[in-house]
Amino acid sequence: MSIEPENRTLRVELDLVVGAEPIRGRIRDHVGVETAFSGWLELMQIVDRVRSTR
Repeated sequence: MSIEPENRTLRVELDLVVGAEPIRGRIRDHVGVETAFSGWLELMQIVDRVRSTR
């Protein structure tokens, strides 16, 4: 996971639970902080938070 300053790319890692309803899993940010989520709204909130910290 890394940030490439030349094109401002933020890399995250996403683990999904196969077949889960609603969508469920974990996301790890560029520094390795892992956050669990359940549902599209929680996933988007985490992505938005990670984006805003950079």
